[in-house]
Amino acid sequence: MKFLSLFLISFCVSTLTIQGQNVIPVNWTFQLEQVDEQTYDLVATAKMKDKWVIYSQHSDPDGPVPTYFEFTQDEGVTLVGEVEEISKKLVQFSDLFEVEVSKFKGEAVFKQRFTVQKNPITLSGSVTYMTCDSKKCLPPKDVPFQVTL
Repeated sequence: MKFLSLFLISFCVSTLTIQGQNVIPVNWTFQLEQVDEQTYDLVATAKMKDKWVIYSQHSDPDGPVPTYFEFTQDEGVTLVGEVEEISKKLVQFSDLFEVEVSKFKGEAVFKQRFTVQKNPITLSGSVTYMTCDSKKCLPPKDVPFQVTL
């Protein structure tokens, strides 16, 4: 009886431990590239594990949650245009969403150009994205970032 109780407790603890492990199929990096004396690009790169994808910023309303960037900048920082999708998108019908989707596999690179009036400056914000494999999707996630000149 003692053995059975000990076995059941061990089984429950190991099950909780396995379920409690976070799946992190996407890793983000953020860096600055100087274009000229007052112009910079924020380069956001998402690297996905095999079989995982993230979605374009431009998505069907019935489809997945689109990738979305939000910025908070110091005074003297001006965003130029919108966030560009540099990586090549795959456009195909999704059985999960039953609509055509634009997605990225392996790596997705995004760029936001901005100008500065003075240094030092801080550009911060977050990127919200959704990731899926062929069978399931994880809930949308916010990833904060902050870069300083």
